[in-house]
Amino acid sequence: MNNPDDLRDEGIPGQAKQRRAKRDTRRTIVTLEQLPLFADERSLSEAVLGHGSYTHWRAIVLLLERRGFPKIDGLMGGRYTRAVRAFFDHEYGLHGAPPVLAPHRSARLGASHQAADLGAAWKKRDLYKR
Repeated sequence: MNNPDDLRDEGIPGQAKQRRAKRDTRRTIVTLEQLPLFADERSLSEAVLGHGSYTHWRAIVLLLERRGFPKIDGLMGGRYTRAVRAFFDHEYGLHGAPPVLAPHRSARLGASHQAADLGAAWKKRDLYKR
């Protein structure tokens, strides 16, 4: 009687099946090593940032490409996962390479592409004119 499968005959019909289905839908953690050599964007986003982070991945991958992140290979239909790993290893100073000199500022995703503080430069100019 302690077995959840025995509850099928009692109570709400199909209740035990629902519990079992919820258990089966748990996701395992995916790593870069488990991905194929050329992985699609959704798989990469899950391996790098975790499950449910695809929208965030799409926003930051454009910024990463400007810094040398591997681009999507049109023939293979994905990014070369070993190059993705090498990019992050280099970014964080592994393999004997010095880390990036300037720390990364948090990006304002979705913000317009205007200069951050043009007003301060103009104020300094005004001080010199006086």
